[in-house]
Amino acid sequence: MAQLTFQQAVERVTLEKRWAFAFCPFTDESTPRTNVHSAGANIFVLVHGPDHALRPNQRPEYRVHYVGGRYGTRGLAREEYSPRNVPLEAREANYRLLQRFDEAALYNELKIIHCELQRWAEPL
Repeated sequence: MAQLTFQQAVERVTLEKRWAFAFCPFTDESTPRTNVHSAGANIFVLVHGPDHALRPNQRPEYRVHYVGGRYGTRGLAREEYSPRNVPLEAREANYRLLQRFDEAALYNELKIIHCELQRWAEPL
């Protein structure tokens, strides 16, 4: 399965009641003054809204989980977005469909989260 745009991923997630994720690595360039080189990632997971059919006016069709930060640190940012609040970076990312998903995995260390999502992802 090829990578999907945000809109394609939303369509698949909502129609098929699936999950999708985007992995967006980043690197801070070292500076001559500090000679520090750090890396991290932002991970976005689209999750279908199982309660949407029961309460379409109160529950969104999907939500986006976000986990991001630097590798090797304990202070990861964790947020959840409704469809109207999804950040631009998540909308511009490429997604892969997941065969399964467990929200508890998002509370691990960043590299472990990424490894779990890769393991659950459909083959490219």
